[in-house]
Amino acid sequence: MQKVNTGLGSFTAGLVFFDTFSEAIVMQSQNGQSHGLYVWLVVAIVSVTIAATFIVYKYKITRARHAEIIAALNTSS
Repeated sequence: MQKVNTGLGSFTAGLVFFDTFSEAIVMQSQNGQSHGLYVWLVVAIVSVTIAATFIVYKYKITRARHAEIIAALNTSS
């Protein structure tokens, strides 16, 4: 559950960074340059974080399997 909370926290932080998503898409600076690239960068980072969290969450490992992996690493050194 902690992994899911990390993903949701990252997603929420990305959304809170801008007042609203639609305003951020059309946000303009004083010299007229669009900040849409920054918006999509935040969306990409949040999406990758959520995807990584989902992958880690789905990776099931038991104590026995963990012990097997550690033993294999110790013997291969």
